[in-house]
Amino acid sequence: ELATLANTLLTVLREPVELAHELVAISASIGIAIYPDDADDGDNLITRADMAMYQAKQMGRLRWQRFTPSMQQTLQRKLNLKQFLAKAIGRQELSLCYQPQVDAAKRRLIGYEALLRWYNPVLGHVSPVEFIPLAEEMGLIREIGSWVLSTALAQVASWQKRFHQRVPVSVNLSGFQLSSALPGQVRQQLELHGVDASLLTLELTETVLMLDMKGCLGILDDLSEQGI
Repeated sequence: ELATLANTLLTVLREPVELAHELVAISASIGIAIYPDDADDGDNLITRADMAMYQAKQMGRLRWQRFTPSMQQTLQRKLNLKQFLAKAIGRQELSLCYQPQVDAAKRRLIGYEALLRWYNPVLGHVSPVEFIPLAEEMGLIREIGSWVLSTALAQVASWQKRFHQRVPVSVNLSGFQLSSALPGQVRQQLELHGVDASLLTLELTETVLMLDMKGCLGILDDLSEQGI
């Protein structure tokens, strides 16, 4: 019965509504929690229906979702991650792994890609797939990104000094790091560590460019002019 009701509501709410002589289309996401199976008091029942609603949104909207105990576990996991991630840099829990990049045709090493890793004494190893989106959501990604860049360039400088070789390194950027201040920050880090700009490659996903093509290209041009 609840499924039928939810689907009916979704269908009705998708119908365009006229507001001030304009047709406005809206969509809905529905979360369902049932008394007493999911909770036996009003506050918890609403909270769990809310969790189910957000799950419906994450799965693509225009749908309904029933609360499950795993949602509570997922929420608790997320809260724990946020709590520990906020202190990860200060506690030196972040590290970089360097993945070799090889020219297969010439059978030679051409550089390394710096990959961010997080190990927490309580949570253990946490996948970047899990904590990078959280860092973006929490507004920590610029601080973490700055640490990654500085650490990677310090490693390149160390390799140069130790092995007397120029070792290129590739660093991934989050779209949230793309700002007009970025080129200046990168330049400052290169100068600080004494690393030539040509040894640094910055990588970002195409989706970032699609969001603000004009703004992104200006920043990338500035970086490219530095020799990056």
